[in-house]
Amino acid sequence: MDMATDDGHALQARVTRVERQARWLTAMTTVLGLLSMALLVWQFGMREPVLQARGFVLRDAQGRARAELKVREDGSPILRLNNLYGRSRATLQMLDDGMVALRMMDTDGVLRAELRLEKSGEPSLLLIAPNINVGAAILAEYLDAEDGNLEDALGRYLGSAGAEHYLRLVRLEMAHLTKVLKAS
Repeated sequence: MDMATDDGHALQARVTRVERQARWLTAMTTVLGLLSMALLVWQFGMREPVLQARGFVLRDAQGRARAELKVREDGSPILRLNNLYGRSRATLQMLDDGMVALRMMDTDGVLRAELRLEKSGEPSLLLIAPNINVGAAILAEYLDAEDGNLEDALGRYLGSAGAEHYLRLVRLEMAHLTKVLKAS
């Protein structure tokens, strides 16, 4: 009988140990399952971008702003590359109307050239100095011929009399360029 009792106790101890191991394995399996699910949700679930901002500024080792990527107040994006003195040398911008422009400035930040793609897809290249020099020389001659009357001189410049419409366009473009130069 002692042998049977000892066998019963040994069997009971073994069953208790097996049950404890089963509970431990069940708990570990549950934890691993939950961790696996969390990993899958993290890996394939919707994630927010790592970094969001209305603008970024890249600075050199001396702390000077050398490049800027930002969204302007009107909502249009612009990339600006600066020289060592913080003056804009090149900008790439897109306006809400679909126009894209690459503008290049001299070392003083004065606009010298613009490569533009209109919203219609029409490309244009504007070289500021030659356009201004030639246009100004021609217009100066016409102003002299028209005794200083700008409207008549512009009409002659266009090859048509009464250049009110063109004069309005010139003034609008001058206002636009002034606005663009101030924004750069």
